[in-house]
Amino acid sequence: MDDISGEDIWSLDNIPALPGTGYELLSWDIFPDTRKEQSGPTCLSEAGPRGFDAALIHRATNTGLEDSGRVAKTDAFISSLFKLGLGWNSVFFRYNEQSRKFEKHLRDVRVSGISLPALDGLTEGILECGMWMRKLRRFVASVPSQSGSPPSLASLARVVFILLYSIEDQLSAKSKTKPTLLQTNMYFRRISCLVKCLVDIVQNATRLTADVQVVSMVFAKCDHYSNQHLWLADIFHEIMGATSSLWLHRAAQWIGLRPAGGQLNASQVFDPGYIDEYTTEETIFNPESMPSFIPRENADVIYETGVGLNLLRSSHKGHPLAEMHQKENTSSLTLEWGLTWEDINNIQLKAKCYEACLRNEILKYNSTLGKAGEGSATPKEYTFDYPQDINITIDDIYKIPGPEDWPESQSESMSDCQVRSSRLYELVMEGSCVNIEKSLIAEHTFGPPLELAPSLSFAPVILAQSHLVNFSCLHLLFKVHKVRDHLQLQERFQLLGNAEFLLRISLALFDPNMHSGERKSGVARGGSSTGLRLGNRNSWPPASSELRLVLTGLLTECYEGNSNGEHQHSGGPSSGDLPGGLSFSIRELTGEELERCKNPHSLEALDFLRIHYTPPSPLEEVISPLSLEKYDTIFKQLLRLIRMLSVVRDLVRSPPGQQTSSVGTLEQRFRMESFHFVQVVSDYSFQVGINHPWQQFDKKLSKIERCIDEGDVEGTITHAKGLRRLREYHERVLDRIILTLFLNKSQLKARNMLEDVLRSILAYSFHVKAYQERLDIATAAGRMPSSKTTAYYNRSVRELYSRFKKQVGGFIRFLRSLEAGGLKNMIDHDDDMDASADIDLNSIFEHLLLRLDMNEHY
Repeated sequence: MDDISGEDIWSLDNIPALPGTGYELLSWDIFPDTRKEQSGPTCLSEAGPRGFDAALIHRATNTGLEDSGRVAKTDAFISSLFKLGLGWNSVFFRYNEQSRKFEKHLRDVRVSGISLPALDGLTEGILECGMWMRKLRRFVASVPSQSGSPPSLASLARVVFILLYSIEDQLSAKSKTKPTLLQTNMYFRRISCLVKCLVDIVQNATRLTADVQVVSMVFAKCDHYSNQHLWLADIFHEIMGATSSLWLHRAAQWIGLRPAGGQLNASQVFDPGYIDEYTTEETIFNPESMPSFIPRENADVIYETGVGLNLLRSSHKGHPLAEMHQKENTSSLTLEWGLTWEDINNIQLKAKCYEACLRNEILKYNSTLGKAGEGSATPKEYTFDYPQDINITIDDIYKIPGPEDWPESQSESMSDCQVRSSRLYELVMEGSCVNIEKSLIAEHTFGPPLELAPSLSFAPVILAQSHLVNFSCLHLLFKVHKVRDHLQLQERFQLLGNAEFLLRISLALFDPNMHSGERKSGVARGGSSTGLRLGNRNSWPPASSELRLVLTGLLTECYEGNSNGEHQHSGGPSSGDLPGGLSFSIRELTGEELERCKNPHSLEALDFLRIHYTPPSPLEEVISPLSLEKYDTIFKQLLRLIRMLSVVRDLVRSPPGQQTSSVGTLEQRFRMESFHFVQVVSDYSFQVGINHPWQQFDKKLSKIERCIDEGDVEGTITHAKGLRRLREYHERVLDRIILTLFLNKSQLKARNMLEDVLRSILAYSFHVKAYQERLDIATAAGRMPSSKTTAYYNRSVRELYSRFKKQVGGFIRFLRSLEAGGLKNMIDHDDDMDASADIDLNSIFEHLLLRLDMNEHY
């Protein structure tokens, strides 16, 4: 088709010839061709590392003030930085043993694109990280060779070793990805944060000598750092758990959750590869030396549970709790950390299941024990679910790779497998330490604060075991060893609650109508009515042979007459033997006390006499040496009171002397007031001071024994609380008796005033007997006593009565001051005990005051 101009545009003749100058065909295909020569950069900022290096060289050449440095290969330098950060020597960095720091071996070496000052600033943090890694590695290598170091220090060394291994393993893999300088710096900035905290923990731990100090310090540091570095909280929690696992394992052994002795897995939860060499030693727990994260109430429960368990093991080896192994469905319970609410809930459920299962076994054992005796019960075999395939040594675990050894997956040893399977290795591998692409903002863990975690984690387990052990021990004491009978024995004899014993010992000691047991030439001793006749003899104290003659058989006859075969004690008394070796003995006295005992007219004349009793070994947990001392103190005071009762009764019954009417009236008044005072104080001491608190105590024992008979574990624990609380309650009852009898150390003034009154009565009794003897002698001679003797006697009576009235009045005024002052309880009230056991001093002393001075005569 022809166009308007008539020119054919498609004709080849119309194509112009190619120009002489060549043209270049441009396309996208040749764009990435680097062989094309390009022109140099226009600006220095576009020149890259080479331009920066050239600028440094140019500046150094012109000024001559500084060296631009030699340029090394970037890959080689970064590899050296990784070795530096891990604490290893390399081509560019060496460790100075004298200064114990890393230094640059070649000081003028740098990499392309960065100056020497900038590179030194970049490597400064990595130098510190390498120094810290060296310290940690030195600590790990030195702990196994230290003798006498705390066992938890070895656990800490194991934890540090796993972290070092994990860091080296992960960073060795990162170094092969050809990271940049900034990435390398970022790796070690994060690692340095963890390593610096570890160095602080290690340095503080090495200064400590006690195991609980190490555990407490690690807990405090981990609590602090987990709050300071939230993204490292999981690692610090694991460090805390792994370090304390050995102590927790020992605590579990102590309370019976794990078998004692043998080489067991000390880090069962946190590190299944660690074999402990210290668990073969016998552990004795002291509630005063527990880790700081164990509350005091839990520490006391742990200690008392272990004591009760040892009591079961020593007395009843066939008891389920005393067996070396436990049932498979309960053996998983142990002391473990719960850091989330879910973990804590699981621990509580396991503790409930454990307590319910073992409670049934204990009740079955108790029923067979009651029917057929201890030996008839067939012991059951209990097994633990411990892993048995762990057979490595500490040397294997503490094998540390050299600086030239990069871990290779194809040549892993057994210890490598154990470390790689640990929780710490997993946390390092998946955490933000070596994964710089991950944020440092930690995910929130739904759990309690760390300071509350120990109580929430351990208390359910400890209390479950404590309930079982305490119930078993109480059943053992009440039903097998008859602790109630032994306590009643103390009340009947040491507290003079046995009426027959009280009567017979009063006659044996004070009755003037008894035959004398003194050794006299030509006079045979003995007979059914022999006594010491205190107050009617001048020789004192009696000889040991006289004491044996008078008191031998007295306790046995009163015990057998009272029991009538009702109480049969375990290993009970044979003929002549009483429970606990109950017998009279001589009290150890100081020189001054012994001198006062030698005077038969002194108030302390009978202080040498005591009742000896030694509780059987299981009963020592309730009848403690301290309580026996309190019984002895009360018995000494009661002997004084029954002596004073004998004295004033003799005064009332004895005929009056030949005095004037005024003196006779005064003397009669003196006798009646003395009798009234001693009678009131004695009634108050026996009824208010002893009977009332002991009845409350006996009701408590009845409730406990009834719950034991019914197999009511909760009721038994509610009333008794445990061995320690029952012992403390027993001692509190004795403290109350001591308090009401004015024997407390804080009542020295009241006790001295009471003793002064009693001494005045004794002095008057001595004067009456002395005057009566002279009167009898004069009457037998057919004459009257001299006027001088009578005048002296009358004057002495007036002086003694005047002193007596002043002393009684002072004592009563003192009691009124106590009442007006509204004294608080001198013995702390325990809310867990019966409210009736509390002491109201006002009501107690008001009772005594009312009896002494009802009409306000004084």
